[in-house]
Amino acid sequence: QQQQQQQSESGLQAYFGGIVRVMKIKQLQPWLVLNLLLGVAMQLFQSGLDMVAQSHYHLDEAAYGSVLSFVGVAGMVCNVLVVGFLTARFSKRRIVLGMLVIMAAAFPALPLATDRNSLLIAVAPIVLAMSVLRIVIISFMTSSVPQHHTGTAIGLSHGISSFCGVVSPTVAGLVIQHHSFQASCLLSAVLVVAAAVHTYRIKASFHSEPGQDAPQQQKKDD
Repeated sequence: QQQQQQQSESGLQAYFGGIVRVMKIKQLQPWLVLNLLLGVAMQLFQSGLDMVAQSHYHLDEAAYGSVLSFVGVAGMVCNVLVVGFLTARFSKRRIVLGMLVIMAAAFPALPLATDRNSLLIAVAPIVLAMSVLRIVIISFMTSSVPQHHTGTAIGLSHGISSFCGVVSPTVAGLVIQHHSFQASCLLSAVLVVAAAVHTYRIKASFHSEPGQDAPQQQKKDD
């Protein structure tokens, strides 16, 4: 029994050690930070929208449900049509920076909407930008690590999103309670601006081919 316990502990140590090694890959770290900034910004937006749908936008359950359906359909269309169109015509760096600019401009405009139709117009560019960014960022993350660490990189991305989903609703509630929904939207915009500055500073990563440095890192890991 003691031997089984030791084997279990050594297995856990190897598992978490593998995660730590992936997190130490220098090419991956900037994308983890970018994922965190965007994750918090989006979760602040989504949580704040849920909280003020009735009070600010005067939406009942059915009307707000239609807004959520629009978000889902728009995201699906962007994933299928828009991402391929953009990546075929522009560099990934231009796409990321362009989508971040769109989001930074769109978040402060959210409180200006007063009903469902104007909210749909305000939400559309955010859905477009985030749908594109998710796919491009995941592409960079998976190409920044050796092939046998791809699953761990994707898992880290989803883990960051889950963490943002836990923290951001509380932050959004406190900001809205003590300030306003507009302040919550401005906070999201500030985070997106920080993400844009961060992206500009890591521009060297855009010029490396996918997986270019991965074999070197794989040797270090081995």
